[in-house]
Amino acid sequence: LVDMVCVGEGENTMIDLCNHLDKGETYSDVTNIWIKHRDGKISKNPISKPFDINETPMIDISLFEEQRLYRPMAGKWYKMMPVETIRGCPYKCTFCNSPDQITLYNKKTDSNFFRKKSIDLVYQELKHFKENYKVEYNYFWADTFLSWNNEEFDEFCEMYADIKLPFWIQTRPETLTDYKVKRLKEVGLHRISFGIEHGNQSFRKKLLKRDWNNERIIDVLQIPGQYD
Repeated sequence: LVDMVCVGEGENTMIDLCNHLDKGETYSDVTNIWIKHRDGKISKNPISKPFDINETPMIDISLFEEQRLYRPMAGKWYKMMPVETIRGCPYKCTFCNSPDQITLYNKKTDSNFFRKKSIDLVYQELKHFKENYKVEYNYFWADTFLSWNNEEFDEFCEMYADIKLPFWIQTRPETLTDYKVKRLKEVGLHRISFGIEHGNQSFRKKLLKRDWNNERIIDVLQIPGQYD
């Protein structure tokens, strides 16, 4: 029942595909798609370089019902917006798709799948959704939110101080410091999800490629409670 699949990112692919279909043209040359023909043969089109996430247009959420924006968080309903800051992940966990994406794009396009969105663009999006759609809560869906360097982290905190909305992040324990939790709490951090995956240290290191010992994990996970 499947006519085609998209391999890799779909932003440019979807636009190209729709333009071809609209004009009644063949889509056999649209990058990033594999096509199954009527005789069962499959064409595997090449993958194009990663989409420039700093050229992402503002999402028109007026196309969706307002109730689509409401989600539960910590026992309450909020009008929430997913926000992109980082695409991909620098870590190599064996259970995750991100390492494969990095390998795929490196091999096929000689480019890096892992990249970070401009803080200025993130600010424009946050401001737009707060002022025009009355968003009450933001959730940042980066695989590892704190995979910024110190300068980028401070830039984010300075920017978000003007947004003044609670937010949720997910990250790894080894990215956490007292300073980062304190700063994030000051600008609106409400909830954090941590990826640990398994309590058996040897299993985690050998099979999951998560090389961090339990004692250090326990230590850093004491930090958020100090700012609750």
